[in-house]
Parts: sequence; C-alpha cells; structure tokens
Amino acid sequence: MPIPNDLIDIMQFLYKKAERLWWITFIIAISTPLFSLFAVWSNKATFLVIIASIATITPIAISWIRHYAAVIYAKADKCRRLMLYADGLGREIASEELASIRAWVIGKRLKNAEFVPPYYLSNKPVGPNRLADIISESAFFTSQLSGKVVFFLWIVLLTSLLIVIGLLLSSNLFVSTEEILQSNIISTISKSAAIVVAFLISGDFALLIKKYADLRSVAESTFIQCVKLRNDSTPSTNQIFFVVEDYNVVLVQSPPIPALVYNRYKDELNKVYRLSYVQG
Repeated sequence: MPIPNDLIDIMQFLYKKAERLWWITFIIAISTPLFSLFAVWSNKATFLVIIASIATITPIAISWIRHYAAVIYAKADKCRRLMLYADGLGREIASEELASIRAWVIGKRLKNAEFVPPYYLSNKPVGPNRLADIISESAFFTSQLSGKVVFFLWIVLLTSLLIVIGLLLSSNLFVSTEEILQSNIISTISKSAAIVVAFLISGDFALLIKKYADLRSVAESTFIQCVKLRNDSTPSTNQIFFVVEDYNVVLVQSPPIPALVYNRYKDELNKVYRLSYVQG
C-alpha cells in the first residue's frame, strides 16, 4: 500500500531528535573527563570543586537524557516498522495508528524527508520475498555503519582511558595518609570524585561499543538469512517474521546510528549494495 508522505517526515523528525539527545550525552561524556583533567592540572581549589560537583551529576544526567532519547527512538522505530510491513507485505496502516503518530508532532514544523523514492530498492512483488528483500537492504547498511561506529568508539575509549591515567598521575592521590591529612581535604575529595566519574564514563564508552558490536553481529546474521529468503521460491511468512522481529528487537534496543556516519558512507554503500543485489 502507498506510504503516507508525512509518516516518513515524522519518522525522520523523531530519529533526528533522538540522535540529537544522544549527541548531547556523548558531548557531556567526552567533556567531563577533559574538564576534570584540566581542573586537576590547574590545581585551583575552587575550580576543582566546581568541576567535581558537576562531574558527579553527569552520569545521572546522561542516564535520564538517554532514557528520554530511547522513548523518542522507539516512536520513530514504530513508524519504520509500519512502513516496513506496509511496503513489504501490503499491510494497511490503521487510521487510528496514523492519528496517534501524527499527534506526537503536534505543533512541530516538519521538514520533508531527504530521500529519493522508492524508499526501498526492492523490485519484488508484495509478499514474504519482498519483506525479506527490504530487510536484507536495511541489515546490510546497519551492519556496515555500526561497524564504523564501533571503530570510532574504540578510539574514544582509548582516549578516555589515557585521560583517566593522566588524572591519576597528576592528582597526587598516591601519598601517605599523613600527607593527605595535612593537605586540603576538599581538594583531595574533589580530585577523587573527578577521577571516579571519568573512570565510570570510560566504562560507559565500553558499554556503547558492546551495544553497537551486538547490533553489527545481529545485522550481519539478518542480512545473510534474508538474502537467502528473498530468493526462496516457497518462503514462509512466519519464518521471515522470526528473522525480522529478532532484528527489530536489537535495533530498537541499540543507540541510533549517527547521521554523520550515515551521510559519510551512504553513497558508497548504495553502490556496493546495488552491485551485489544485481549479482545476487
């Protein structure tokens, strides 16, 4: 069935909003260890206390912002799934669902989504084969792009660990108890807090790497399975559903693929996929 144009616009609006929130948390996570390191090096008690105080609330702020982003991302993913089954299986999108989705963006100015019709490359007729074909295209892009993100996050993680090491070396915390008692207790506590938070944020980057790596793994498996299913002469809708829903679950539980990464590689991936599609 035809996909309403505004559904695509709404989906893109929600995806971008969720991504912006994730970028906010990423900037906070990057800047906190950097400011902590600068504060420790400056050795100015007032500045150190301020940075340490801010640093202690950043993990909470990051968690809440990501929770809000996940709610918005889930709404965007609902739009994607409705489009997926409408395009792949010809399912009609219920009017009440469209009404609820449109209510999410009341008062918002939507921009026209940037894509060249058709939304999916598949030239197969509506049915299980087309659904598998569409998912193979989506999974191919997801697996490749999430792999790029994993590589980038490894660089960020190693950098943040170097910052933590720098904090430890420049904080002078490894001294005797007597020396600590003779020093500024507030300064010592502030340095300790800054180091602990910086270490926790490094662990957060490690968790993000795992999430994107899991997404890449599932997307690769989904791509391989759907390429086989799209050419199956007697495909089972239930069989395809199992593959598609496993992919959908991991996708909605993962952080969004940054638009910067997508825009950087989309043209090259389109060429690669179209070449493999023709040969397949």
